[in-house]
Amino acid sequence: MTKLDRLSRSAKDLHETVERIAKKGVSPSIDGQVYDPADPMGKMFIGILALMGEFESDLIRSRTRDAVAAATAAGKMKGRPHKLSPEERAYLLQIHETGQFKIETSKRCARTRV
Repeated sequence: MTKLDRLSRSAKDLHETVERIAKKGVSPSIDGQVYDPADPMGKMFIGILALMGEFESDLIRSRTRDAVAAATAAGKMKGRPHKLSPEERAYLLQIHETGQFKIETSKRCARTRV
């Protein structure tokens, strides 16, 4: 494998995965270097790489959350446009609130009648 952090999403998951493949007699090879998870140095190196990978993904998640919050606050957070116009949405909400609709279900499909 080229990058150890691609093998799992967290340090705990990586340790479990490496332990599972080590029981089958396989040692991970990262960029051509073999690291034996039974060896203390190999175990330490795998742990350090796992923590760095988890740290990197946490940073990305944090930056993404901050950017979305800033864009939302600035009113720049666009999304997929509504399929219904504001008038259509208001009409559907009105008939829902007044109970002027009937839902019929059958074995083949469910339909809404207005």
